[in-house]
Amino acid sequence: MRNELTYSIGHVAEMVDVTQSTLRYWETVIDALKPVKTAGGSRRYTTEDIALIQKLKVLLHDEGLTIKGVNKYLASRGKGMAAEDVTASGEVITGTAGELPSDLLQEILARLKEIKNILENDEE
Repeated sequence: MRNELTYSIGHVAEMVDVTQSTLRYWETVIDALKPVKTAGGSRRYTTEDIALIQKLKVLLHDEGLTIKGVNKYLASRGKGMAAEDVTASGEVITGTAGELPSDLLQEILARLKEIKNILENDEE
């Protein structure tokens, strides 16, 4: 992995609004979801992983696909998640998952700032 910004499982779970156990489960059953693990065994998610997780949430929760159906769908789309994929909020993402639109990145940044503020206020 290049010097790319990565996120912990806790941050990703909060950003995408799923539980950490859901992320760990999806990792075992979704062929395309393989976050990097540190030497200590912690999972680290890239922006591409987050885009995939958002897509998984839509496919599994909103569209009602099965795990088998999701794996088949993703395999048919190739490694990248090609044009017109959808985020958990229903926004259309164009391009590959590695080319997140700036508005989605701004949304992720805003959520991270909210999380930071919550954590800072909890320490007081």
